[in-house]
Amino acid sequence: MLPPAVTTSPATRMVVALACLLVCQTTFRVLLTYSDYFPPNFQADFLLGRRAH
Repeated sequence: MLPPAVTTSPATRMVVALACLLVCQTTFRVLLTYSDYFPPNFQADFLLGRRAH
């Protein structure tokens, strides 16, 4: 026997969709900033004043 189908309200679906969108957007923005890390971009704001070894 199969369990009864779980129904979700439209509000729950909207919250899940927005949460997924937020996770995807955050991941995309983090990946975009990797160009400042590899190889190190010493002109990037967070590395100003640092020097290469």
